[in-house]
Amino acid sequence: MDLDSNVDATYPNVAVWVFDTDGTGVTNVTDRRTVGRDLDAESLTGKSRLEHLVDSPNGTPPIALLDDTESVEITVVVPDGETLKIYRWGVYKISDGTAPTGLRAELLDGGDTVQANENTTDTESTDPASPVASHINSSGAPSVFKLRVYNATGNNYTTDGVGSHFAYIVE
Repeated sequence: MDLDSNVDATYPNVAVWVFDTDGTGVTNVTDRRTVGRDLDAESLTGKSRLEHLVDSPNGTPPIALLDDTESVEITVVVPDGETLKIYRWGVYKISDGTAPTGLRAELLDGGDTVQANENTTDTESTDPASPVASHINSSGAPSVFKLRVYNATGNNYTTDGVGSHFAYIVE
């Protein structure tokens, strides 16, 4: 059956698979899907890959009950010579959505040294040249960086806890 002639403008024809055939059946198949890093999200949605990342942060530690000086974190492996770039981050009390002074989003390098921090409920950037925070791994080997929520408020948040979000890439 010739499907091309049976499709009108209401139902567009998108060549996802191409099948070569002969009298005995299928002889070759070509997969024309674009997936993963090759996917051009902008042509599909009108938003850049970075805008999608900022809209849907990929790093979200669990809601945590934190005493003063406690933290919760997620880890990110950063290959040598690569940079961890954060394009959105925020921390907040679950009860009211605020970030009291001392409640911080932090970027730690492989030696657990704080390289950047901010007291914010939500800071973002969609400019590829201007991440909110970044740090290059120049250790000579892959390194485990951390994105951390740190409570230095002098208060305990053990009833309702602390939430957070991070949007980052390694490149």
